[in-house]
Amino acid sequence: MTESENKPKTYQEKIDLVIFKWLCVEYPNLFNVKKPKPLATGVGKILEQQLPENITLAEFKLGMSWYCQRKEYFKAIINQQH
Repeated sequence: MTESENKPKTYQEKIDLVIFKWLCVEYPNLFNVKKPKPLATGVGKILEQQLPENITLAEFKLGMSWYCQRKEYFKAIINQQH
């Protein structure tokens, strides 16, 4: 199997790679899809520096965008402010 055959092709495959196979595994205290917590400002820039070789910057940004635009994440932000 070639490297291009291993690369995610669909939107969902990219989300799975970034969120479920990297961030939730490597940073479980920061990333939890079921019970998200608000992320600190600038955490994305720090994580960009630590991307594994199999994740592109575009895939990372797509994954972070998906994670931070979900209603569960917005609820976590609102709940933290109370």
